[in-house]
Amino acid sequence: MLCGPVDKKLIWLDVGYGSGGTVEIVDLSPETEDVYLCCLKPEDRTFGEGVPLKREWFNRYRDGGVGVKLAIDDDGVVAGMVQYSPRELAPFVVADVGTWVVHCIWVHVYEGGIGNRGGKGMGPALLRAAEEDMRARGASGVAAWGIKGDQWMNAPWFEGHGYRRVDEQGWLALTFKVFDPDVDEPRFLAQVRRPEPVPGKVLVSSFLIGWCTSGNLNHEWARR
Repeated sequence: MLCGPVDKKLIWLDVGYGSGGTVEIVDLSPETEDVYLCCLKPEDRTFGEGVPLKREWFNRYRDGGVGVKLAIDDDGVVAGMVQYSPRELAPFVVADVGTWVVHCIWVHVYEGGIGNRGGKGMGPALLRAAEEDMRARGASGVAAWGIKGDQWMNAPWFEGHGYRRVDEQGWLALTFKVFDPDVDEPRFLAQVRRPEPVPGKVLVSSFLIGWCTSGNLNHEWARR
């Protein structure tokens, strides 16, 4: 499946809640994999153009340490996600062996699709679950990139959850939470050269990793 017409079976799970309802954090399953690959927006056909590269990346590295947790709202809807891996699968970060990296964490806060699911504590719950999993797998620390401003994946949010800013690059910041006091601080991979300008042409450099569906979509648009 690519993103397209919503299949309610893919975004609704019967998780057997009692009365009152709470957010539940669960591991990725075959039933929720397509929703994860679509970044919780299976109804968006345009966004779906970035899914094939994400699926290729995930199938290649799913047994190499990639971790995914999902947040299930009290009505059984998959409404949040976090993705993380050892630093070997995050080439934009230079770090010690044993450092893990949060690729992305987000909760569906748009009015379209399944609607705004923010304000229920899903983000912190997802981060805690991911940290517990990474620590159990032997992580010595966790790096998380973020945008400096008050936007999606913003660095101040991570700093509010015990992370410390250790590097900056343009409008991005790298934050870090230490598990082992002997671990060295990570840093962003530095740019070592720029393409030579070509008169009469616009040069576009695309840093394609594969794990970001939105980034894959931007790459496809630029390539075309």
